[in-house]
Amino acid sequence: MCAKKTGSIEDLAVVGVDIGKDTFHLVGFDRSGQVVLRKQIKRLALDATFEKLPRCVVGMEACLSAHFVSRRLRDMGFDPRIIPAIYVKPFNKGQLNLQALHRVRARLVSRRTATINQIRAFLIEQGIAVRSGLRALRNSFEAILEQRRDEISARMRSILIGLYGDWLWLDDRIAAVSTEIEEISRTEENEPPRLARRAKLSKDALSWTARRTRRAHTRPSSANGRCRWSSTISTAMRA
Repeated sequence: MCAKKTGSIEDLAVVGVDIGKDTFHLVGFDRSGQVVLRKQIKRLALDATFEKLPRCVVGMEACLSAHFVSRRLRDMGFDPRIIPAIYVKPFNKGQLNLQALHRVRARLVSRRTATINQIRAFLIEQGIAVRSGLRALRNSFEAILEQRRDEISARMRSILIGLYGDWLWLDDRIAAVSTEIEEISRTEENEPPRLARRAKLSKDALSWTARRTRRAHTRPSSANGRCRWSSTISTAMRA
């Protein structure tokens, strides 16, 4: 079963961040390992979200955005740790499917917006202005074609009807993809969450790194190669 939030956000000790293209998934734990935070946020909401959280360790997988996120969080007083990918469990198929569907839906919404804008542009060229809003154009479209029959040529009428058909098809596709996203999300709620596993792996990796660093510092300085390795790890943890 999916781990539920059982602790208090004031006891937050570690946050695991899954960095996506447009959204971040957060899972937070207290010192006893209880889940106290589970949240999905937009990329632009990073600062506003973390400003409300207690300062703590934040683990994230090494990726293109990780260093930028790490710098932002450090400036806010957090202790960010970038975890090498070898310690992070790969995406499960459900999460990959979910991300793919979100990308498909975003593309469909973009196409629908472009289609609606083109309908408006063609109507304006005919001297017909429709107030802003998707609903206003939808509700008045058929009436415009009927009442302005003399002002709109047969060819333009055919073009507009074709675009309106594209619009309706995109509405159906967006609704179908949205339903599929909801179904996958409900399924994921009944499985051990990847983010919870990822956050636990992040804590384990941090602990492992700290142990190796302490041991390396106690070794004789004559082991030049190992001392260099120790210095590298220490620098990484301070970064």
